Amino acid sequence: MNPPGPMSTPASRERWHRRPIELLAFAAWLVLASQVGDCYPFGNFRFFSVKMDTASRVLARDVDGRLHEPMAFDQWHCDRPISSLASPDKTSLVYMARHVGAAGQGQPLELLQRTWRFSAGVDEPEVTDEPLTRCTASPAAGSDQFFLWQRY
Repeated sequence: MNPPGPMSTPASRERWHRRPIELLAFAAWLVLASQVGDCYPFGNFRFFSVKMDTASRVLARDVDGRLHEPMAFDQWHCDRPISSLASPDKTSLVYMARHVGAAGQGQPLELLQRTWRFSAGVDEPEVTDEPLTRCTASPAAGSDQFFLWQRY
């Protein structure tokens, strides 16, 4: 009979045999993480570790002046091609490019880039709106669930 030890059961022996595979997988993950940048699950996620002094979003302003998320609309058609718009808010632009509609359908909207600038010692951010283009779009099904940007 063998004395108890780290290799005394079949399960513990199997665990020790898997160890080189686990170490190899971890090493491969480290190499990938150092090469791909901020790409989940490999990135270092700078947005958590670096203090940002600006933030921005693409928003749609209706004829009443209310602001909406672009995801609140479908069937987008804009004066300029969506692919030509420059914005750090790629999520909204990709959504719009995937929900294109015909000209003249839906309600008129102004697409804008809203930027918030934060300063030390100031409670409220400085807010600027940069017009991007004019569009038409139809309210998406269930669009009442999207946040309406009223305060800022």
